Amino acid sequence: MPQTDMYSSLLNTRSPVVVLHLLPPQLRVLALLLPQRLFNLILQWTPSPPSFNRRPSGPFLDGLAVELKEQIARLLDPIGLISLRQTNRHFLEIIKPQRKQFIERLLALECLPGHGGSLLPFTKCHGRPLWSDPGVLKTQTRPRWACTGCKRLLPYYHFQYKFLAEVIWQKPPTAYPEIRTITSWEPGLGRIARAVTPLTPLPADGGRSIQDRYNLIVGDILAISPNELFNQIRNHNLDSFEGMHYGDFLRLITYSPENIRNLFLWNLVSMRSSFGSSRHHRKCNACQYESHVFNNATIASHDGMFGTERFPIISIENHMITSPLDRYFPGVLDTMQQGQPSKRFYQGVQHPWTLWMARCPRCTRWQELRAFRIGAGAGYWFQAWEPTMGQLTWDGVILTQEIFDKACCNACFMEQNGRSALAEYLCRWFVFLLEQQPEDVQSELRSEAGRFTTKYGEMTSPKRVHDLNQKILDFDCLRSLGESPWHLSPRLQLLLKDLFRMFGRAGDKFLSEKQSLQQTLQQHEEYLEWLVGCKGEVERNPDFLAKWALERGGEPL
Repeated sequence: MPQTDMYSSLLNTRSPVVVLHLLPPQLRVLALLLPQRLFNLILQWTPSPPSFNRRPSGPFLDGLAVELKEQIARLLDPIGLISLRQTNRHFLEIIKPQRKQFIERLLALECLPGHGGSLLPFTKCHGRPLWSDPGVLKTQTRPRWACTGCKRLLPYYHFQYKFLAEVIWQKPPTAYPEIRTITSWEPGLGRIARAVTPLTPLPADGGRSIQDRYNLIVGDILAISPNELFNQIRNHNLDSFEGMHYGDFLRLITYSPENIRNLFLWNLVSMRSSFGSSRHHRKCNACQYESHVFNNATIASHDGMFGTERFPIISIENHMITSPLDRYFPGVLDTMQQGQPSKRFYQGVQHPWTLWMARCPRCTRWQELRAFRIGAGAGYWFQAWEPTMGQLTWDGVILTQEIFDKACCNACFMEQNGRSALAEYLCRWFVFLLEQQPEDVQSELRSEAGRFTTKYGEMTSPKRVHDLNQKILDFDCLRSLGESPWHLSPRLQLLLKDLFRMFGRAGDKFLSEKQSLQQTLQQHEEYLEWLVGCKGEVERNPDFLAKWALERGGEPL
């Protein structure tokens, strides 16, 4: 049988399998999405037998009626609709997406694994957002979120925290059906449109009541009193507890708290439609600024907003950071000859530091607050500093509206004052932070000194113990008065050496502790030498700090 006759014979069987095999790949995939009544149209359509050696792709789609192409397009998912229009000339003139369809595509894209998926990378620490997996920031496929204002996928630092983590704004979990939707696109006038579910309007309270309900459901049921918990359940009208009296609730939470947790989980299922329900209203900081959201009244009344209408400062997530240097000069130690210190003191205890994004009034770019050379002053709770009006900065400046309105980023500062002025400014800041570095070290060594006097004080004379305790007290007073940790380090080193000599006379009873203290003193000295080396390197060549700051820009960690 000739090859063309064999082709026609196979096509005349009307077998779906045969027809799908003979269709071009792009139409073959689309046909799988069609209902039976439309698929029958394809089975009844008989094209001209093509050459056996070259199967044509154009005539197959050209031969389809426009109505059939429209029905194919309207059954696609939001990503597929735009992709089909962009890659197939047969659908270019048929599919005319509106803003709504582009937003649908964007919201579908942000849920893909390549843009971080639906996994929420945040947790909470002392009521503040905290990155639960800092390693995610170092991967090539860093998480992205959709801004429906500028219609872009952007990293986390372009948004307020609530737009990423709160129930109505966050990406819905992968298993939820809200992710697997078809496009709302419909053919033009004269076609019968299907009923489309309207977009959820933004709640009047901005989703606050929904978030409070969610926090109640997933929170620790034993963290508050049973009476207060029961009242909150009544206030939020949780269905699983309907008709339950307080006596029954008290008995359950006392003897079977797991049953209470299970009832809460049932209510979490009922909230499924709320997850991501307002994502189509989500906007980045830049788009909100253009919409005049960050006015002085809003800044004054909202937690996490500082600055002025001209220079808004928006808090974003917290990060666990080791030291002030790593907070305000992230990664700069890797570019220095001194390098990263290997001693255990530097690793210290990590603290949650809040990062801030601010808009430069001159170049209009949003950058992390360190790019404006604004940072915490010295003192306890260094990492808890906030850029509030009246707050003191590292260089002794009191934050006022005038200071905020005149702020400018490093690039704009250099353009106005020159590169050498920027280098000198950053050098002073770096040295200031360097002098705060021994703070954690001194806290640890001060604790060691107090422990030794308490544990081994009876091994030496009462007068020597009294003198040592007096030195420790003097050291504490200087710290509380704001003395620089840099200048306190030699005093602390002498104190520890006195401690070492005093208890070194205790003989074998003190041998193991003596070796530990000797090692601690040695490590402290090496750490101080590293700090002195860093200070000297920066003061000899401050320009490398300007180079680092300009190349890195205002991106956070």
